[in-house]
Amino acid sequence: FDAILPDADNFSRAVEYSIDADTKEVELVWEYGQFEEETLYTFFIGDADYMPLTGNALITFGGTQPARLIEVTRTTPAIKVFDLALPGNFSYRSERLPSLYP
Repeated sequence: FDAILPDADNFSRAVEYSIDADTKEVELVWEYGQFEEETLYTFFIGDADYMPLTGNALITFGGTQPARLIEVTRTTPAIKVFDLALPGNFSYRSERLPSLYP
């Protein structure tokens, strides 16, 4: 077996692919995480969701300490809309809720 890669040399990312079912071709459309100024690595419980109202992506880096919830535009380069750190906690499948106020 190959040596285990240290956490400092790993990264996690969110990706979007376009899949042509007829030709069986897959194309990378968008990604966030590998080429950013700050790379994050979560060795478990990560998630990424498309936000239909804004077109943004909500990404959960849940297995980091602290866990991070980051919303970014799906542009290249991506622009952070918000970045929330949850010290001392793990997070799994975060969801963006509509306002609690009318």
